[in-house]
Amino acid sequence: MVVQLTTNTNASLLALQQAARTAPARNAESLHEAAAPRRVDSLDLRANPLAAKVGQTHQTLEAAQRGVEVLRVANENLDTAAQHLEWIHSVVAAGKSDPSARLALADGLAKLDQTLHGARYQGEAVLDGTDFSIAPGAHGAGVTVAVGSPDLRDLASLLATGGRGINAINLDDKAASMKSVEHADLLLSHAKIQIAAQTFALGGLFNSLTGSLDELGGPAMTPDQASAATQSTQSAITAAPQAATAAQSVSTAVAENLLLN
Repeated sequence: MVVQLTTNTNASLLALQQAARTAPARNAESLHEAAAPRRVDSLDLRANPLAAKVGQTHQTLEAAQRGVEVLRVANENLDTAAQHLEWIHSVVAAGKSDPSARLALADGLAKLDQTLHGARYQGEAVLDGTDFSIAPGAHGAGVTVAVGSPDLRDLASLLATGGRGINAINLDDKAASMKSVEHADLLLSHAKIQIAAQTFALGGLFNSLTGSLDELGGPAMTPDQASAATQSTQSAITAAPQAATAAQSVSTAVAENLLLN
């Protein structure tokens, strides 16, 4: 009864999870470690725009990886919630209101509530519309990562007691109860559609980030640009020698990345 996530979308999520663990993640991770400040000295990033772009790309990649994990958690819990809703549907459809039917309904609602409230990523709920979006930046447009709503999170309670446009399930009124279950089904289906759309958007962002890493080397400098860059570097070293050393490490890491990938 409950709409399931399509095979293509499931495959996309798996592919994004793999992408988050492979080359882009390793590249940005190593670049980030190289860029990490070792002392309190600071370096004006205008003197090393390459280091600034590395940092921006790494931050965006981290946010994208978080988005993939959030969608994975949401997807898994929605699958489980759909199973519990199927059980609730079967109890209502049976048209019985005896004690065993009421006990079965209560059990299904309890499990549904546990699943929806238990869907969390690093302590934050992921099925109540909490915003994990990636803000716009040097990589381009932002990507929305937010699944569900408070109604979805509290779905079991709404089915049990009513409210927010959902009538409480009453086993003595099969027709009305079936409508409540259908309303619940729509909320789950809408969340699945959100996951599919956001998975697609994250795929585009990963492609953009890969392009950003490839472009970090930039075009060759003209003689005048090289002279200006040398003077800028010398000034930076004089002002903050420790930070300048860290920036040089970033440049080395970027060069290695471009040569090896």
